Amino acid sequence: MLSSAQLRTLRLLAEGPAYRIVNSPRQDDYTWIHHGDQERSITRTLHALLVKGHATVTPCKGKAVITEEGKKVMAMHRRATLRAA
Repeated sequence: MLSSAQLRTLRLLAEGPAYRIVNSPRQDDYTWIHHGDQERSITRTLHALLVKGHATVTPCKGKAVITEEGKKVMAMHRRATLRAA
């Protein structure tokens, strides 16, 4: 089950990619942002989606996009929401 923050992040990724901002030369010092979320950090929720296979990092490594699996999860959630209404 996805959290509301993860669903919101999936919706953002459906609109366009998230971008990795490197904060320093250290490999682990970066932040993921999405321009549709007032450029707030989505790093924690994006990492959860990456682990679940709902998002992936593009070969250029600076962008994260929604996967087909992520699109299926969004569609299932949308149907469940409509049935509950």
